[in-house]
Amino acid sequence: MLVDIDHFKRVNDSLGHHRGDEVLIALAELMEGSVTPQDAVIRWGGEEFLLILTGRDPQGARAAVRQIVDAVRVYRMPGFPPVTVSAGLALASEVRSVPDLLALADERLYAAKEAGRDRVMDRARTGT
Repeated sequence: MLVDIDHFKRVNDSLGHHRGDEVLIALAELMEGSVTPQDAVIRWGGEEFLLILTGRDPQGARAAVRQIVDAVRVYRMPGFPPVTVSAGLALASEVRSVPDLLALADERLYAAKEAGRDRVMDRARTGT
């Protein structure tokens, strides 16, 4: 799954890059606390994270990503505006290669943003 912090540029522009880094660290820790030790949370670039979820069926993967998006939505950092994330979930069973898996997750992430942000897109043009 790819996760992107919604409107992160606003945080950097209004509070400064150092404070933006605090948001990145806090959300990385929140996401790491929401997954199992067999999973991975990786900063993918800028304000984007790659989460690799292992040992879950499709329903379990969808539940995990929704839980993360919901946890970020209610998380509050003193002195910061509320933060939300958008996520694109792709399953290894849907594609033939790792590059195709990343491309599908990225496509769904952008679809989540286009659909209004603060949501998960886990299938073609559907989201929660």
